[in-house]
Amino acid sequence: MQIIEEELPGNILKVILDGRLGIEGASSVDLKMNLMAGSRNTVLVDLQRASFLASVDLRSLVIPVRTIRNREGNICAERDG
Repeated sequence: MQIIEEELPGNILKVILDGRLGIEGASSVDLKMNLMAGSRNTVLVDLQRASFLASVDLRSLVIPVRTIRNREGNICAERDG
């Protein structure tokens, strides 16, 4: 899984998840997502290039959501089609 960060207008961080998120890559994704959640109030997670997300790996997305929401920030996911 590759994580690509892109700055959008309005101080929004777009996080593009590219590839397969499986157990083997979950710890690196966890760390990067938690660092982003700790430093940003608005994050858009783009799942268009994610070919697979295991149910066990949803934790990598849920914990950052809680972190950002607890600070009254916004996080949302994008998946076209």
